[in-house]
Amino acid sequence: MSKKNQSKQKLIVESHAVSLLESQKKIRKIYPYEIISGEGWGFFMNPETKQIVKITLGKQIMRASEQPDSKGRHLVIAENQYILVPKELIIDIGYN
Repeated sequence: MSKKNQSKQKLIVESHAVSLLESQKKIRKIYPYEIISGEGWGFFMNPETKQIVKITLGKQIMRASEQPDSKGRHLVIAENQYILVPKELIIDIGYN
């Protein structure tokens, strides 16, 4: 990938991260308990650090964005960090 394309890619990722983090401040809806489906480990992007992080699947999460990004991922808080999770991996387990 050329340096120009890398720079363009970086700007796109940064703008998505900023918009998702801003949308987190506007949440009005209370979500029921949710988990990331699966067992074992999953790898997800942390938009703050722009790194891939290892997360335990099957753990409870807290949704931080009402609308998914352009790739269908929600900003959630899991294991004390923000990560982007595809909406099809988020399972509603109801109110406890």
